[in-house]
Formats: sequence, C-alpha cells, structure tokens
Amino acid sequence: MATDPPSRPTLSLVPRDASTFFYAGRAGQSAGPVLVLGSATGHLVCELAQAGFTVTGVEPSELLMGQAVAARATRSPEIAARITWVQADLRSARLGSTFPLVLAPQNAFGALGSPQDLDDLLATVRAHLEPEGSFVFDVALPPRGPPLHDPEPTSAGRPAPLPSPGRAHFIPHLRERRRGLGQPDQSGLHRLRLRQFTPDELEQALGGAGLQALERYGNFDGKPFDSGDPLMVVVASLR
Repeated sequence: MATDPPSRPTLSLVPRDASTFFYAGRAGQSAGPVLVLGSATGHLVCELAQAGFTVTGVEPSELLMGQAVAARATRSPEIAARITWVQADLRSARLGSTFPLVLAPQNAFGALGSPQDLDDLLATVRAHLEPEGSFVFDVALPPRGPPLHDPEPTSAGRPAPLPSPGRAHFIPHLRERRRGLGQPDQSGLHRLRLRQFTPDELEQALGGAGLQALERYGNFDGKPFDSGDPLMVVVASLR
C-alpha cells in the first residue's frame, strides 16, 4: 500500500539573509535531519529549527559553542528540542549516524590550516552523508593574483619587483582564549587565521574524498559561478 511522502517543514519562518534562505531551501528539498559542520554561534541552526527541521550543529570552538547554547535557550521548548549541539573537531568528528543533508556554512573551511585538514574535514562529510544525500557549502576564495610571467624591465634596465603576497586573512568573529598546556583559560584573546583554498584545490579535495560538485554558484541568489567571484557556493554529492 502506497504511503504519502514525508511532509516537509514550511520555510515561511526562515530568512532575513540570503545565505540562510539558500540553506533553508536546500533543507526543504531533503526529507530528514540536517547536519551543520561549523555551526559557529548557532544562527543558522536555530533558524532551521524554527522552520521545523531537526538539526545537529558541530562546532570546535568552546567560545562559539557557549554562544550557540545560549541562543538555543532563547527559543521556545518546541524549537529547542529540534537542536542538538556537539562540540568536536570537524576533522575527526564521528557521530555514528548519517544525514540526507550536510552543510558547511559561513566559510567553515576557512578555519582549516592546511590541505590535509581539508581532506580530513571532507572525510567527516563522507562519513555522515547518506548515499543519495547532498553536501552544501560556501567558501571564500582568494583574490586572483597577477599573471605568472617574467617581470617587465624598468627604465633602469632592472626587472620591476614582483608584488608581495597578500597577508593572511582572519576570521574576525572567531576568537579563542589562549591556553597553556594543562592550564585554565587566560585573559588574552587571539584571532584565528583564515585559510583560503582555490577552486582547483577544492575540486581536487572533493574528488579525493569521493565527492563530486554538481552545482556551483557565485552567490546565494543562484548566479552561475565565475572564476573572478570572491565566493563559491557548492552543492555536492557522493560519487
């Protein structure tokens, strides 16, 4: 006997910003709980829960996790019951369950320090993604540098100096208390460096993790991705 497909939550309560609207729309296309890797202060998780989705947020930062827990406390008991917080390293988190939709919003990749870290995070994605599920993320891209060629000589006959590489970016809202080994929190705070990966690096890492990009956008409004865009939004799946 045929059964009706599971009902999907209405999205009428979600969105004031384009990224939340985009991710809520993707959640509305899946029939099941959502995993958010890099849930930060919990804004997206809480908005999805308010729209009726069951959401698990994973965040490595103790500071941001504290803010997320506080944010959940401001929601109604019904909404708060749909939210699960897990404080864990995104590279090694293993929850023992799979999800039809895994999100890595707000440039979660930026907190990674190396290509190996990216590979490890994508291994986490693969471990939690259902066979027909979707992995959706956004990532800030490094600016395109000058073409790689020999510098033009100056009027004095000497090559012009090559432009110096840009400074590393930082994530201004990610701040952690400094700790000594085995010591409690100290008063100083420091900014976390923002690692930017190129589209080619991301493509290679996705392939190495057994994932493939199905859709690429240059913003959250559905603009097709162009190589000059500072942002890339990707919808991927298992190969």
